[in-house]
Amino acid sequence: MRNIRIADRQDWTANAPTVKAPRRPWRHQRLANVAATLPIIVLVPALIIASLPAFAGRQAALRLESALVVAGEEITIRGTGFPRSSSGVLTWDGEQADMPTFQADGRGSFRVRLIVPEEQAGTTHDITAWVSASAQTATKTGPPGKLAPGLVAGDTTASLQVTIADGQPVPTSTPVPTAAPTPVPTSAPTAAPTLAPTPVPTSAPTPVPTAVPTAAPTPVPTAAPTPVPTAAPTAVPTAAPTPVPTAAPTPVPTAVPTAVPTAAPTPKPSAGTPACTTSLQSLVNAASAGSTITLGACTYRETVTINKRLTLRGPATIDGENTRTYGIVVGASDVVIDGLTITRTTNGAQDGAVRVRGADRFTIINAHITRAAGACISIAGGSGHLVDSTELAYCEQEGFHMTATSSSVFRDNDIHHNNPNRRFDTGWEAGAGKATVVNGLLFEGNTVRYNNGPGLWCDVDCRNVTFRGNRIHHNTESGIFFEISDGALIEDNVLWENGWGFPAWGWGAGIRISSSSNVEARRNVVAWNPDGIVVASQNRGHAVGGNNVHDNTIIMTPVASDSSDKFMLGFLQDWSGPLYTSNNRGSGNDYWHSEAEPYTRFGWSTTHSTLSSFNGTPGEEGGRYISATERDAILSASGVPLTQAAH
Repeated sequence: MRNIRIADRQDWTANAPTVKAPRRPWRHQRLANVAATLPIIVLVPALIIASLPAFAGRQAALRLESALVVAGEEITIRGTGFPRSSSGVLTWDGEQADMPTFQADGRGSFRVRLIVPEEQAGTTHDITAWVSASAQTATKTGPPGKLAPGLVAGDTTASLQVTIADGQPVPTSTPVPTAAPTPVPTSAPTAAPTLAPTPVPTSAPTPVPTAVPTAAPTPVPTAAPTPVPTAAPTAVPTAAPTPVPTAAPTPVPTAVPTAVPTAAPTPKPSAGTPACTTSLQSLVNAASAGSTITLGACTYRETVTINKRLTLRGPATIDGENTRTYGIVVGASDVVIDGLTITRTTNGAQDGAVRVRGADRFTIINAHITRAAGACISIAGGSGHLVDSTELAYCEQEGFHMTATSSSVFRDNDIHHNNPNRRFDTGWEAGAGKATVVNGLLFEGNTVRYNNGPGLWCDVDCRNVTFRGNRIHHNTESGIFFEISDGALIEDNVLWENGWGFPAWGWGAGIRISSSSNVEARRNVVAWNPDGIVVASQNRGHAVGGNNVHDNTIIMTPVASDSSDKFMLGFLQDWSGPLYTSNNRGSGNDYWHSEAEPYTRFGWSTTHSTLSSFNGTPGEEGGRYISATERDAILSASGVPLTQAAH
């Protein structure tokens, strides 16, 4: 589900909210949505600064976010420093034909996709964004074609140059993390595979205690729905995860929150393994259902399909060599993958190097899945799945993709450095991973770090989801993101240094609850993020009520270069929704802020710069400031740095 950025505080006051239309999803097709009456502008060779009062001292700028600029292909352009809530137009070498318009958000930023015109490789071209001074909330009318020379004083424009590539990656403005090649198992003679008559799964999904309705949840249509799985999901079982907490708040704890231990991934095998001497697919075909195949330290260079109950136990490697689509494809229930490494596959977006379709009780444990072209792992349909003590890393889109499942568990995994080249839109689906249309999902004890995009993300009709005891840090967007869904418990997590990739107006929250209901967030330590915890309401066709934020510790310090409002705890909306009348509330939260009051730091109906004022709203009851000594004790116990990194 594409994020819809929220307008700034002038648009969400209780008395005069501004209704924003949801941003439509982009498709991979030519964008030809510019009306014939839109104005056209002259090519601008460099950034031209408009000194509008609300943005004095800020320069309009464009940035290329795509990794490729290839004729006929899609690229993404990011604009910043434009007049807030303004509309504008893009041009290619001064021409606006087939180029999209854009709508800046409340901080003057926008992101837009366009199809690169058919141009010869090696040629250089100018892309220009323009907002008229006389129509900052709508583009001026005018005949199509190329603009006549002469910009009006106060117009805002920015340009960038792009060079058409021949299909090879070109540098963008964001540095690409350097990653060492994935190691493979230690050198050893090829071990002969053995077949055991009885399956011995190393782990089984932890059953979730409460009952789940036997009927699967009805999906909520969204702007960018997850593709329908290739096989019909298995019926939802009667077992289900932790129930949605009741409205009654938990008593305020007196003790400092318990430190969450770091989940240590299983050590990676070392390089130097020989090629395997037999075909793994032939071993799978010959094995009897329910047996265990133990594989030695060697490398298989093939795709393996498993359509029977079976256990594969490593330490073998399956290497796609960047030529095969999948490493392992699972189409049967009760399959266990234990201790394997799967790497370098060419699977597409929302698909995985390990692909599970139409199966129940799939288990993967102690594995390493790396460098897939889409997601590391994709699970669609079925129930009772377990992903445990597994590394999901350096996959081009995300660590995990999950849809239409029930009663599943992600536990003690290390999910890191996914979407490393920023080739996928973080507002659509990228980062550590995303689940949609799930009923019963537990994220417990995971380490989620350095992903380009959100951390743990559940979007569109997620129900009965628990986020417990995870350590989430240095992800470019929110650490925990629960969106357009109903029923979650977010407890005892530690989140720091998330959200700095898009910190405006609540979107940089360590925990973001967006257009969702019946979420309880408690006993979390949220430090050094642009925003602490945000409950946001937008006009997205989903109720927002019964959310309870209590007994958390929120630690913040502002950044001088970011002038947008920052919320330690904010209940925010940008339309005339029911956020302030639907039993949303907070209580007993502890705060530390580096700046003395008054300083904008809370949100309920409007901004509040003092805790005493915020304590007088339903957004907080009994909130208090903690001392620097208390702050350091909590951070030390939680394993969080005592100071914020430079931004």
